[in-house]
Amino acid sequence: MRPPMKRSFSFPIRYSEVDREGRLSPVALLQMMQSAADGNASSLSAGVADLHAEGLTWAMIRMEMHLEPLPGLGRTLTVDTWPSGSARSFVYRDYRLYDEQGHLLGQATSTWLVLSLETRRMVSIPGYMEALLPPPPGSVPLPRSEGRLPQPAGPDRRQFDHQVRWFDLDANGHAGNAQYLRWCLEALPPEVLRRPLAQATFTIRAEAHLDDVLTVTASPLPDRSWTHSIQRGEGLLAQALTQWG
Repeated sequence: MRPPMKRSFSFPIRYSEVDREGRLSPVALLQMMQSAADGNASSLSAGVADLHAEGLTWAMIRMEMHLEPLPGLGRTLTVDTWPSGSARSFVYRDYRLYDEQGHLLGQATSTWLVLSLETRRMVSIPGYMEALLPPPPGSVPLPRSEGRLPQPAGPDRRQFDHQVRWFDLDANGHAGNAQYLRWCLEALPPEVLRRPLAQATFTIRAEAHLDDVLTVTASPLPDRSWTHSIQRGEGLLAQALTQWG
């Protein structure tokens, strides 16, 4: 019997996952979503362990989230996720987030590629995965924005340097996706971080490795928005655009 294409995963919110305001932090949320994604992919024989056995792995290159205020300590978040299609060598995955009463707290869409662990280059989607990529029957892929994100600029820019440490790395040998988001958010002032995150779009263009020295920059835009970048020297590794409630 073929496993379901859409899966639900429930996560009790622990003390280590809430922020200074007592809400589930955006970084912890992303980690939950990634755990759900791998759980769903593993049930389809396409999880990280399955790809590692072939010298491959998944690499997320874009995520777009639209959120209501997130719940806090002791609450439970349910993540629904499913593969939502593909285009050329890119694979799409969508998410919906719910509280215990089934109220919709947010939705997100993401773009992934398959990476060779040996060459660190993108490879074609393995043939056996092609049957797993169409969205589940009756589902409608969530809308995806396209185009470049704005670069931080102007006199109000905030900036810091970060050297990649051992615990920034994941099992793929590079900085994990959640670390990029954490670095972007850590450039913001406390008066922004006290507000709930309403929207976030971020793109990852290149890997960060142990001992890399990164420059993280953020600058304000109208409508409580901020634009973010992470650079290694002159090379751009990641960008983000966030909007706060």
